[in-house]
Amino acid sequence: MFVGCLVVYALLLTIPVVPRIGRSQMLPDYNFAIYIDRLVMGRLVDDTQYTWLLSGFGFIATTLSGLFAGELIKSNLPQKNVALQLLFFGMAGVLLGLIIGIWHSVVKKLWTNSFVLLSSGVCFLLLSLFYWIIDVRGKFKWLFPLKAIGMNTITAYVLSHVASFPQIADYLLFGLEQYVGEFYGVIKVVGNFGILYLLYGICIKTKPL
Repeated sequence: MFVGCLVVYALLLTIPVVPRIGRSQMLPDYNFAIYIDRLVMGRLVDDTQYTWLLSGFGFIATTLSGLFAGELIKSNLPQKNVALQLLFFGMAGVLLGLIIGIWHSVVKKLWTNSFVLLSSGVCFLLLSLFYWIIDVRGKFKWLFPLKAIGMNTITAYVLSHVASFPQIADYLLFGLEQYVGEFYGVIKVVGNFGILYLLYGICIKTKPL
């Protein structure tokens, strides 16, 4: 199913003819995915060029890659073998993504098959590293900063769409702008993350570990 989603989506992005434009290309306004989104969702489509309907094939493939990783970790294989297989699949994903990207560009906004392979490969590489450090070597006392985010990922996603934390940070820190000048943007970003991280830390302290 993983391969099928990638193949079908690649064909949909390259074969169809977009009315009044011509053959679908992976360029802004020239691809079949954005045409279908505008055809179906109309005014709900914004100007960011992110696509959603046909991109579902790429989303499914990405989700399946995470499922594969989870099943591998839950398997009865020795932990060292699991770490090595995660490393192998990660390297393969990055390599395939870069190679396929020569013909089928890596485009996040379209969630192309090359983007799926490349991003999943990077995730597998990082997962193999942390799995080796934490599960194989047993080095986990330093984890709290990452745990605060990792155990509240859904909260992070929802909050970032419900409240404007950059604006909240701006309200709290605007007095610094006269002293730091052009560095104020960086300070505001750090403040935005600090507010969210404080909320995550509070959430994790209320959960049994």
